[in-house]
Amino acid sequence: MKRIIKILLIFAVSFYSLSGISIIYLHSEINDYAKDKEYITANDDNICIIAAHQDDGVIMASGYAMQTIKNGGSVDVFLMFDGEAGNGRKRNKIRASESIRAWELIGVERKRIHFLD
Repeated sequence: MKRIIKILLIFAVSFYSLSGISIIYLHSEINDYAKDKEYITANDDNICIIAAHQDDGVIMASGYAMQTIKNGGSVDVFLMFDGEAGNGRKRNKIRASESIRAWELIGVERKRIHFLD
């Protein structure tokens, strides 16, 4: 019985040691990859964000828009659809006002937010 416990203990220690070494190796590989990767950086460009629905543009491009505005550029936002079919305009108006508020918090002027629906 003691021999089985020793074997299991050696197996467990070996397994967790090997797992730890693997995790350290993978972590170093990920960090090396991140150092070499070129990220999109915004400068003082004028950019246009086209999104299908109100939340899509905010979720996908708000960070880039903030960087652009911070660096002196301007952002125009075009929203194609309101995201609702047949649910009435009251809910759509709430979504539109929330989207406008989100873009204004980012720094986009109200006159540069366009609803095409």
